[in-house]
Amino acid sequence: MTEPCSAVPISFLRLERYALGEVDASEREQIMAHLSSCTLCRSCFDELQTSALTLPPLPARSATRKPARVRRLFWSITGGALAAAAALLLMTRPAPDASKPRAAADNATKGGELTLSLVRQHAGNSARDPALFAPGDSFSAQVTCPPQADQAWDLVVFQAGQAFFPLQPTAALVCGNHLSLPGAFTLSGSTPASVCVVLSNRVGVDRTELRRRGPAGLPATSACVIVAPTQ
Repeated sequence: MTEPCSAVPISFLRLERYALGEVDASEREQIMAHLSSCTLCRSCFDELQTSALTLPPLPARSATRKPARVRRLFWSITGGALAAAAALLLMTRPAPDASKPRAAADNATKGGELTLSLVRQHAGNSARDPALFAPGDSFSAQVTCPPQADQAWDLVVFQAGQAFFPLQPTAALVCGNHLSLPGAFTLSGSTPASVCVVLSNRVGVDRTELRRRGPAGLPATSACVIVAPTQ
């Protein structure tokens, strides 16, 4: 018959920590005093010391899994290779041809730095670079072009297969930033309008050619903005 514990029993976990030397000096003295007077706890401790603890084997490392250091090295190498490839692609990529029109939502420009901006007057309010027009709206045009000799200019509106010239050029254009063309104009109709500024180093812009060929007759030194009617 097993004798009862002489005091509060010591847990098996505390006994394990005591056996492994993981308790401080104060707790160690308490456990030693208890074991010297408690047959039951002393028996448990003796069994703990004589029994071998069997731990489950560690799982085998997968042959297909790379060590963390190898994985980091792999990503470091491939990441650097991808960055180098991207840099090489940018270096070998051909420069854009400035003589070709640039695709944009509201501004198609030819001739490098030539740009056209519109200012819309609608219900007493001004809006720069508008995308819409409504009956009664008034528009003014601003041109930005690189410094060069004075240029002859004209403004043409292509709409519904026709060409309109709402402004009358009175003087050559001295290029600069956001130069306002003289005069204002309105737009009407139910189809989008392509408003284009045309520069020429000749005496004037050939309106007959623009009427005949439409947008295909625009020279390289031109810039256009598309404005759509409100629904």
